[in-house]
Amino acid sequence: MSGRYRLTLKAADDLKAINDYTARIWGNEQRRKYLGEMRQRFRWLADHPRLGRERPELRENCYSYPQGEHMIFYAIRSADIEILAVIHNRSLPDFLKR
Repeated sequence: MSGRYRLTLKAADDLKAINDYTARIWGNEQRRKYLGEMRQRFRWLADHPRLGRERPELRENCYSYPQGEHMIFYAIRSADIEILAVIHNRSLPDFLKR
């Protein structure tokens, strides 16, 4: 799939919140590093979309993959993946932390 991904509005809002929180608590250098790693993971997932964990209990064609302190939820599309949400592990119910 050549590393192509797109964000839903929810996922874009999640990344904005992660950006703001990380900059405020950990500083700009850590913010750049963490979000850079997140974007690298998005591209990697686009190249290897089936390596995520299937999440049929949430919706059809939904997958998750951990990244740092967050869980990425995404759907596989024909030409890319769609990032649905990026949620902090503390906010996840136990059954989604696997």
